[in-house]
Amino acid sequence: MGVHTSATQAKSVDATWATAARSCWPMMADKSDTYMKYNLAEPAVFRNTFPAYAALGDSQIAKLVAQPVNQAQTPDPSFFQNSTYPLLTREAALSNQASTADAQTTAANAFCAKHPGTPAEYR
Repeated sequence: MGVHTSATQAKSVDATWATAARSCWPMMADKSDTYMKYNLAEPAVFRNTFPAYAALGDSQIAKLVAQPVNQAQTPDPSFFQNSTYPLLTREAALSNQASTADAQTTAANAFCAKHPGTPAEYR
């Protein structure tokens, strides 16, 4: 009868992360902000959703998700160099618009890739 929590779970998640997650993972488009924020508060789920931030520690992720996406640190662009999926900049992820820039230009400013399916570990 409880809600799953862990010692590493973020205390708050800015709604812009939910918006961005739905853009990066289109099959999640029908999920509510509440559902998305609940899952993104868990560092392991956040890493699966935004793999370019996977190197961050749990406490770093907790701080990161509390702020809006456009104020978060930039992920390492080298993560996206060989992506086979369309890349999205922060602005594109927040507005759910596919990038129209060439892949190399977009990779330098990439925030996420537009993945099929759903990230692992969502409840």
